[in-house]
Amino acid sequence: MTIRLTPLIPLLPLLIGLLVYLIAVALCYRGYRGIVSQRYWRLLIATKMLSAAGVVLLLLNPHFVRPAPDTTTFNVAMLVDATASMDTRDCGDTSRLETVKARLLAEDSEFRHNVLRAHENLNTYVFAGESLRRFDMNADFDSLPGDTDIDLVLGKLISNNIDSNTLGAVLLVTDGLDNRGVGLLDGSKRYKSLGIPIHCVGVGDNRQKNDLGVTWTSVPDKAEKSKPFTMSAVVSRNFKGNYTARVEVHDGVRLVHERDVAFADEQKELSIEIEHTSYVAGFEPLRIHVLPLPEEVNTLNNADYSGTDVTDPFVFETFYYSANLDWDFKFLKLFMEAEERMRLSAVIRIGEDSYYARGVAAGRPQSGDGDEAATTAGGGAPAAADELVPVRVDGFPDSSVVNEHSCMVIDLNSLYMFDDAALQTIVNFVENRGGGVIFTGVAEEIPEPIRKLLPIRTVPAELIGMDDAGITFRHSSVLARRNLDNLHELADHLRMPPEGFFYKILPEDIKPGALIVATVKELPLVVLAAQNYGAGKVAFLNIEDTWKWVMHYDDGDRYFGVFWGQLVSWISSSSKKRMTVNPNTSRLDMAHEQEFSVDILDAEYVPDNRAEIVATISTPGGDEEAMRLFLNPKIDGRYTGKFIPRGVGEYRFRFATALHTGEKMEKVVDYLAVNLSPEVQPQPIAEMRLQSLARVTGGEYWNYRDADSIDELPITRTVSYIEEMHEWLKYWLWLIVLLLAIIPDWYVRRRLGLR
Repeated sequence: MTIRLTPLIPLLPLLIGLLVYLIAVALCYRGYRGIVSQRYWRLLIATKMLSAAGVVLLLLNPHFVRPAPDTTTFNVAMLVDATASMDTRDCGDTSRLETVKARLLAEDSEFRHNVLRAHENLNTYVFAGESLRRFDMNADFDSLPGDTDIDLVLGKLISNNIDSNTLGAVLLVTDGLDNRGVGLLDGSKRYKSLGIPIHCVGVGDNRQKNDLGVTWTSVPDKAEKSKPFTMSAVVSRNFKGNYTARVEVHDGVRLVHERDVAFADEQKELSIEIEHTSYVAGFEPLRIHVLPLPEEVNTLNNADYSGTDVTDPFVFETFYYSANLDWDFKFLKLFMEAEERMRLSAVIRIGEDSYYARGVAAGRPQSGDGDEAATTAGGGAPAAADELVPVRVDGFPDSSVVNEHSCMVIDLNSLYMFDDAALQTIVNFVENRGGGVIFTGVAEEIPEPIRKLLPIRTVPAELIGMDDAGITFRHSSVLARRNLDNLHELADHLRMPPEGFFYKILPEDIKPGALIVATVKELPLVVLAAQNYGAGKVAFLNIEDTWKWVMHYDDGDRYFGVFWGQLVSWISSSSKKRMTVNPNTSRLDMAHEQEFSVDILDAEYVPDNRAEIVATISTPGGDEEAMRLFLNPKIDGRYTGKFIPRGVGEYRFRFATALHTGEKMEKVVDYLAVNLSPEVQPQPIAEMRLQSLARVTGGEYWNYRDADSIDELPITRTVSYIEEMHEWLKYWLWLIVLLLAIIPDWYVRRRLGLR
């Protein structure tokens, strides 16, 4: 600040006038020496000179001049870190981000009043990852997904301002945990060369806190229902000494595993393995959690999320049991041998104490490819595939064998050989294992446990025969893969087998909730009925000799295979996929763009390039978003779309597909979005890094605790300045000083009696 003069009249006349005035005073006051004493005469001269000086100073019009930045040519940017590390609660009892809101941005905060309001040209931004966006200080906001990349944000800021206003200064509010890109000092070189200071406010505690964390390291993306699989995780800590941590695993509904993990001495990490079995098909979220320390301030890394897609067996493992070696089995075996995705095991009684076994030996399934019948004599000598050699098996296998399959075909006529344990094995297979059973044939008496499973209320005693009668198939979930035209074609080639008998079952004999899949053409006689039971499915095929379809009709073997293939697929709760969704991983990286693809096959399993696919996405917060998928020009039948998960949690994608034929399909896929960023790892504030950044760019560093003591933000010297003039005449104090300079002369003259 300097003092300048702006005379009210030209300076030369002012000086001449002052000289004339002084000469006149000298001549006039010369005559007073004989009238007043020497002391008063000198006082008169002094007061007159003082009043003259006041008048001259008044005419010179002095004023202060202070340079001030021209606010029309620059702006000040405030950058607020909103990454997940700012959720660390190490600022007393609050998180770093909450502290920023309370101490720096709040309407009644000293920092906002003293510093922010002084800059009308202040632009406020929040940043996380590659995002840099404006925000209103009066609006609330939460942490955002993305890593801390301060150098990238600084580069974006300078690029945004290079062609518009000059950037005068930057106020960076952060914990300094930059974990992406180049170092802060390298990223600040441009600011240093332009002379733009970066002022830093560090938020957080610089002391390392004791902390526990856990991370999944291996969880299979897919698992088979009822088969165990192994998961692995790492439990970590940042302190020393013996300590036992408690680890829990939840499947989204309940606690499924828990164990203690003991650290010794200086151990920082321990790997653990967990064996898990899923008994229900579908997506299973898996959350691993380590109980926090009593004094732990950051719990972001105390839990990790993953999940696995539990599927029914890819290969349809079918078990056939009968009291007699019949032709249905032989033709079913031939059909499944020709199918890559089907495998048939069997136990068939061929004598009073002897059995034909295929794929079963000594109570366990045979190893190998399963394409040959595993038959052995009592001495264990191998036999040919189709040779009927007695095997030492005790009738119906136990649950360890049965549960290796997804479907059973049981002849009702063999139930008389079942004891209570065998009957319960069948019931448990359906209710608990989630398997499917197809009952065929007729029997004089059906045990009560089996009656409960069957989709018919009561088994009628009356048997009827109806040679060469047609069959009508209803469109249902059992034959969902067949459209109406396919069902009509199937009905044209399959008829009631000649010389056969079946139960007279009417529609009213079917249990509520069961489906009538097939009836005798133009008659209310049920041929095939099915229902869901417990976790599994049960079907009753009211035909004894389906093998006759192969022998008596053109293309009979083809339609025999179509019928049995579809029935086994449904009863096993699995079918060939006409919709394939990728990625097939269960985890998505939060805040990162992910490409999704859906491969579509039509009813003939040919890629469909004219389908319409829209995915409805249910987010963890309960909102829904739509994602349209477009045909990939390079791959037939493949449609792609992109989505960015914005938060942690489970996302459900419902892919609705309309084929060009009008057929509609839908597939639901679940994913877990997890934060794989190092932001969730607790770390103290990088104070030295921020101090160096401020020092290199000519800025200043403050800890958040000192925010109230900050008065102003220094601006770069390269911005334009204007001169602010403060005239003395506009201040009452200056006018009072002038009066005080004139009054003494008037007072002394009056005291001496002079005019």
